Amino acid sequence: MRIQCAVAFLLALFVVAFARAEPLTPMHARTLILIAHGETGLRLPETMPTVEIVPSERMQAMACGERKCWPPKALTVEARVYVLDTLDWSNPETGIVLVHEFVHALQWHAHGAVSDCAEWLRRERQAWDVTVKLLRTSGRSTMQAEMARAGMHCS
Repeated sequence: MRIQCAVAFLLALFVVAFARAEPLTPMHARTLILIAHGETGLRLPETMPTVEIVPSERMQAMACGERKCWPPKALTVEARVYVLDTLDWSNPETGIVLVHEFVHALQWHAHGAVSDCAEWLRRERQAWDVTVKLLRTSGRSTMQAEMARAGMHCS
């Protein structure tokens, strides 16, 4: 119960913090990683994950290599979070995207690299579960997040 109250308080701070058009500040990042920690129970690292804002061409290359794709809004590699430079920092959903990526950074700190598809799937589902909960809690549509979670599978 105590953790749920703390998470609710942090979520309220997060909505207020993202009701502005400025880029991510260290305080906002700490708030978002605390939300990821509170929702997952994964331990906090000694140092904050690095967040790098990148153009869509670089994001596409990192996510898709040579093939054409729609670049993701954000991507985590080990403890580095890459964020698309076109995200609207005044939109609270941008913060939810970052919480999703911070879940992945915490997973990497706790468990290391993904060893197989089943492990990747478990980690993605945990991050999408947090995303859906935060969207629902903030009164936003969960349809895209739920579809993304449901569409994941190992071949």
